[in-house]
Amino acid sequence: NTIYLVQSEGLRIAHLGDLGHLLDTNIVNQLKPLDLLLIPVGGTFTISPREAWDLTKILQPKITIPMHYKIPGLNLPLAPVDEYLNRVEYTVKKFNTNQVVLEKNKLPKESEVWVLKPP
Repeated sequence: NTIYLVQSEGLRIAHLGDLGHLLDTNIVNQLKPLDLLLIPVGGTFTISPREAWDLTKILQPKITIPMHYKIPGLNLPLAPVDEYLNRVEYTVKKFNTNQVVLEKNKLPKESEVWVLKPP
């Protein structure tokens, strides 16, 4: 699996791709601190919703956006996003769009999970 770490405009963004295993301490330390984490939560082909939440807590991003989960019309054996959200201890915000603009000075003070509208 390839993890993308993007640093731009003062932001650190990690896209975990189709991560199918937990991360070792060395990788975690290379990723932290994170402003935005894009993490698979659907299981089957990737980490499970529980593993995704455990990893979210370890990485402690300001914003987490779950991805690779079951949506209507998708015929893959993935878990729905709610299986991840039911574990989340952060504020959850649901958006009516699949695009957001991030600005370093407007990041939340406490960690949040943002659920974007599927395309």
